[in-house]
Amino acid sequence: MFEFTDDCKIGISQIDDEHRYLFELLNRAYVLVTTDYHDDYHQRLKDIIAELDRYAEQHFTHEEAYMAKIRDPELILQRPQHAFFREKILEFDLANIDETAAQQRTLSDLVAFLAKWLYRHILSSDVMIGKLP
Repeated sequence: MFEFTDDCKIGISQIDDEHRYLFELLNRAYVLVTTDYHDDYHQRLKDIIAELDRYAEQHFTHEEAYMAKIRDPELILQRPQHAFFREKILEFDLANIDETAAQQRTLSDLVAFLAKWLYRHILSSDVMIGKLP
């Protein structure tokens, strides 16, 4: 399981709570990918991706609005990173996940992308929110 640890906190309650929920979504996918496949996860995978896209849009809107409000110079760097995340999530091929092997590949790819992106983005970009003059 992936943990939202203290070093992931940026000190802004709403943003920290939203990051924590993104980690929950990551862990939902992780549980599926690490569980023996006894069931068809087609719908659950589609639901996770849809929730990730919906929630990322909401979170990025909140985060960018906060950054605009405080005139954070990091905002100009964050917008393309956020856009990349949403584009990547929507690239996951849901048309060809009828077989459990394809579902497992897609879940593995999703977990790898999410873990890498979330940790890198939070620890290298989001921690700078409100820190620059």
